[in-house]
Amino acid sequence: MLFFVKLYVLISCAIYVFTIVDFTEQLYGRREQFSSRVPYFLTAVFITGYTMLTLQTIEIPILYIMVLVIGFIPYHLTLKGTMLQHIVLAGLAIFDAIVFRGITTSIVGILASQSLYQVINSDLMYSLTLGMAFIMATLFWRFAKPRMYKIDHLIYSMNQKEQMMLVAVIGYLSIGILLFGNIVYYMPDFPKEMSWYHAATYLLVFLMFYTLFYFCYKNGFLKKSKDAYPIYEQQLGRQITAYTAQTEYVQQMRKLRHDWTALKRSLLSETNAEDDPSLNQFCDEMDSSINELSGTYKEFSSNPLIQAILTHVQVLCQTQEVQFDASVLLPDKLPLSDLDLCRVFVNITNNALEANERISDNTTKYIRITTSASKNWCTVSCENSFNGILNKEIDIFETVKQDKHAHGFGIKNIRDIIESYGGFVKIETDLARKVFLIRLHISL
Repeated sequence: MLFFVKLYVLISCAIYVFTIVDFTEQLYGRREQFSSRVPYFLTAVFITGYTMLTLQTIEIPILYIMVLVIGFIPYHLTLKGTMLQHIVLAGLAIFDAIVFRGITTSIVGILASQSLYQVINSDLMYSLTLGMAFIMATLFWRFAKPRMYKIDHLIYSMNQKEQMMLVAVIGYLSIGILLFGNIVYYMPDFPKEMSWYHAATYLLVFLMFYTLFYFCYKNGFLKKSKDAYPIYEQQLGRQITAYTAQTEYVQQMRKLRHDWTALKRSLLSETNAEDDPSLNQFCDEMDSSINELSGTYKEFSSNPLIQAILTHVQVLCQTQEVQFDASVLLPDKLPLSDLDLCRVFVNITNNALEANERISDNTTKYIRITTSASKNWCTVSCENSFNGILNKEIDIFETVKQDKHAHGFGIKNIRDIIESYGGFVKIETDLARKVFLIRLHISL
């Protein structure tokens, strides 16, 4: 009987560790092959399960430190996050395991009419509490957390250093308080009636910590909205400017064509074109000039929002002497919302324009945007010239402008949006030719 209970503990432990790994990969936006997870996965399972089943005395607090250092942080390091993020995520995993172990220990003691000391010193009841704790923690990570926190908002919150410092400090203080509370497990005279208070204490600490974490998460979401506001404002300004320019241009061209048609008819009716070849030549040249002017308005996309953005980019490129060409044909079933689609194109065009602004030599400046589509994917490609200098940090190409608040993290914003819809982003650079290419693969 005891053997099967301990086997159940190891299995539940394995499920819990795998759930944490899966949740962590969602946060970092990187899905690893299962084979790459195995060393860290087995290390965490072995240390957590085996040690918790064999050490039932004061060594238990040491176990949590071992799991924290050996079981989780090395795996997080492979995902290229920051050390603070590693510490916070590992601490959350340990905190939840401790809380649910304390609650399940109290529940088993109450149901069995045993003191906490008796539960801890009974192999069967102790193993039952561990298995129950891992299952409850797994359910919390698998179902409750994704509903409490949206992944894309949580990602942004995890990048707020000050907030994560506060979460880390409060989280590890809470772990220390709970571990100190474990002293009741080693007190034979501790009344079994106090198990209710023990469970309530753990639950209260749990609720207090996640209330703090939720407020940090909401604050991060509000900051994200505040940071995104300039982009939305810029996007709206572009659309208004482009729409106004297009309207005025079309009206002027209609008026010019109408006036010229009337004048041409009048000239040809009053003069014999055969007697005056120069008149025919003049009319042909005027027709050619008007047609050429009409051709300055180009349709880059059938999507009116993208057309407005790209038309404005064309105007900017003309002022900066940058060659611009775009052909954007988007499928009707594109999963992106209009807002996210505009954010993507505003970001990629801003990055391309900024890159061309930094070119100081005779490199030919250009921006070229194209699309392609298959049954399951739509690919948006943006190729542009740049000065051959890249600043990279954790796969994010950062701006080199001084005003990083307004211009930075364009690539990160694009990646976050595309990956939230099940797609991915690929970046290629040719330093010799000074070419930067970003491909957005959007799942249909």
